[in-house]
Amino acid sequence: MGLDFSLRAFLTHWRSVVVVGTIDLVINFPLCLLMGYLLGWTLIETLFLAGIMYMSSSAVVAKSLIELKRVANPETETILAIMVYEDLVIALYMAVLSGMAVSGRAEGWPAALAVMKGIGFCGAFILGARLGRRWIERLLSQDSSELFLLLVSALIMLSSFGAVALGLSEAIGAFMFGLLVSETDQKSRVYDTFIPFQQFFAALFFVSFGMLIEYREFLYVAPVAVLLFVLALAGKILAGVLAGWVKGFPKLARWNIGFALTPKGEFSIVLAGIAVTAVRPEIHIGALTALWVLLSSIAGPTLMKESARLVECSERLRPWVAQRLGKVPEA
Repeated sequence: MGLDFSLRAFLTHWRSVVVVGTIDLVINFPLCLLMGYLLGWTLIETLFLAGIMYMSSSAVVAKSLIELKRVANPETETILAIMVYEDLVIALYMAVLSGMAVSGRAEGWPAALAVMKGIGFCGAFILGARLGRRWIERLLSQDSSELFLLLVSALIMLSSFGAVALGLSEAIGAFMFGLLVSETDQKSRVYDTFIPFQQFFAALFFVSFGMLIEYREFLYVAPVAVLLFVLALAGKILAGVLAGWVKGFPKLARWNIGFALTPKGEFSIVLAGIAVTAVRPEIHIGALTALWVLLSSIAGPTLMKESARLVECSERLRPWVAQRLGKVPEA
């Protein structure tokens, strides 16, 4: 995941990224927090829910854009800018939440300490990516494929254990190392070397996550999952349409952006995996996330594929709706 993040692209187009990304954040994050509050969850549980609901799946979105042949569309740059912004926000957020999960507290000094640790840890890697690129390139420029594999594996472990030593999740350590390498010319070599491991361990991760879920729990969480799905869908579409309007795109392009933000996936599952140990068992956070991600990962690509038809139908229905709303019943 970290390798897919481009710090260089963020810094090159940071104004545009910040504008559209902040629109998404301001609309969806408070909505997620409000849902946790209305469900009567504790603060740390609500914060986990907000992170799980806020993040879109960059993997699903990128794959859908390629399959739909929309990579060259003008609005695709805005979609990717929001993905980059979300990746950066969720990296910092996941670092803070993992610290809170370890301490089991989300108030006062423990929360402030977790925030400082998370920001400091991520900031050190971001600074290293910007200022230490030459040394990283030199370190990773190994002719021997065996030595290269062992070296990168050791650095991943070192980053992960460094995160654990600070009371953060090992996942954020691995993510930030990927971000560090993504700024070097060795990115493609690392990716090609580790893609088999990614596929294998990703499968193991989802198996282990699935083992934490009792299928009977779906019956308990279904109403809440559907409600969260509908609200998250509406929030993401609204944010995308508004971001497209700010950028001056036509109607179809604005809706394309909104629909592209709706799929959920990898980051939501990762956060849910961390949350399992930090929230009350009766919440069934694993089953809730799994069902909700399943719904959004089906609905998102479908909405992206049928966006033109849906916009056309809305145009046809607009006069009828306006006529019905404008009718005043006779006395």
